[in-house]
Amino acid sequence: MALSILPIQDEITNKLKELNQDVYENSVPDDTSLAQDSSGVMLPFIVIVHSSMTQRANERGITGPRQDTGRCYADVMCVGPNERSARQVLDLVVDKLTGFQPNDAGILMIETSGKPYTTYDGGARPVKYVAEASFYYSVNTVIS
Repeated sequence: MALSILPIQDEITNKLKELNQDVYENSVPDDTSLAQDSSGVMLPFIVIVHSSMTQRANERGITGPRQDTGRCYADVMCVGPNERSARQVLDLVVDKLTGFQPNDAGILMIETSGKPYTTYDGGARPVKYVAEASFYYSVNTVIS
């Protein structure tokens, strides 16, 4: 069904799972469950947050809302033990998702507003650095 967004979101998440990092949906896991290297340093990981479908006023047709094109977003946070590792994983994510086209959806495009800076959570132990990118794509592109 064209209005079913969950299979598209699952396909995007599975595309990220082709990378070597652990991938989580919607939230950062508890620190005790994070993978570590042999010296006890947290390994970089990815968190993806999916949006629901939005419909823009200028993308509505004459046949009704069930046939209107929609737009979804996927925010991807790359988390690492240092700033550089977070950016390295973000490079992999951008390369993996830019231009990817899930079934029944449009091509993933990087959001132009972007998140240009790496941020960090210094209140947590271990300290986590986060580099982010947002992607958008068209949905409801198949008439059912």
